[in-house]
Amino acid sequence: MWKKLLKYDFRSLRRFGLPILVIIAAAGLLGAGGIVGLILSLRANLQLAPLLTTVFMLLLSLVFMVIGLGMAGIGVAILVDYYKTLATDEAYLTFTLPVRPREILWSKLLNSCIWSTIVTLASFFVGGIMLLVGLGAGGVLPEALAGFREILVTLFHDAPLPVYSLGLLGVILFVTYAVNNQLLVFMAIFLGSVLAKKNKLLWSIGSVIVVNMVYSTVTSLVQTLCIIPMITADATGGNVLVALHITLISYILLLTALSVLFFKLTEKMMEKRLNLA
Repeated sequence: MWKKLLKYDFRSLRRFGLPILVIIAAAGLLGAGGIVGLILSLRANLQLAPLLTTVFMLLLSLVFMVIGLGMAGIGVAILVDYYKTLATDEAYLTFTLPVRPREILWSKLLNSCIWSTIVTLASFFVGGIMLLVGLGAGGVLPEALAGFREILVTLFHDAPLPVYSLGLLGVILFVTYAVNNQLLVFMAIFLGSVLAKKNKLLWSIGSVIVVNMVYSTVTSLVQTLCIIPMITADATGGNVLVALHITLISYILLLTALSVLFFKLTEKMMEKRLNLA
C-alpha cells in the first residue's frame, strides 16, 4: 500500500511539476534567443542598437525571474499538497488509508525531494544551455570549453585528497540541509493545524514563522557555543583543512539529529490525530 501512496503523491505533485518544467523550458528558449539578440545588437553599429540592447536585457531579466519563480513554485506546490492532504478536512481521508503515519511522512518527504531535484536540475540545465548559446554566439565557445577542461583536469588530477572529501561533504551537507528544512516546515504546518480551532491555514503559516524563528535562534546558539570555538581552535593552529572538515561534519551531524527529531515529532502528532479520527 505504501508504494501506491508514493505513486499517488508523485502524481499529485506532477500536476504542478510538469507545468513548471514546461514554463522553465520555454523561458530557456526565450532566454537563448534573447542572448543571441543581445550579442548581435551589441555588435551591430545601428541607430537602434542601444534600444535593442535594453529590450534584450529586460527580456533576460524576465527569463531569470521566471526560472527562479519556477524553482520557488515547486516548493510552494509541495507545501500546498502537504497542507491539503494532512492538515485540512482531507486529512481524515488520508488517515483512513491502511498505512502508518511514518509511511505517509516518508512518502511526502521522498516526493518533495524528487520533484525539487527534478526542477532544480532542469533549471540548471536550461541555464547551462543559455550559457553555451551565449558563448557560441559570442564566438568564444571553443576557448571557454578549453578553459573549463583545464579546470576539471586541475581539480581531478592535481588536487589533494582532502579537497575531494570536502566536495563530498559539501554535497552531503546540501542534501542534509534540504531534508532538514523540508521536515522542519512539515512539522510546523502540522503543529499549526493541531493547535488551531479555526483558521487552520493562518495557524499553520504562523506556526511556520514562529518555529523558524526558534529554530534559527537555537542553531545560532549551538554554532556560537560549540561549533565555532572548535573550528577556531583548529584554524588558529594552522589546520585549515581540518577546520573545514570539522565544520562540515559538525553541521551534517547537527542537521541529521534535528531531522530525526522533526520526523519523530511529526510522526507522534500524526499518530495522535489518527487516534482522534
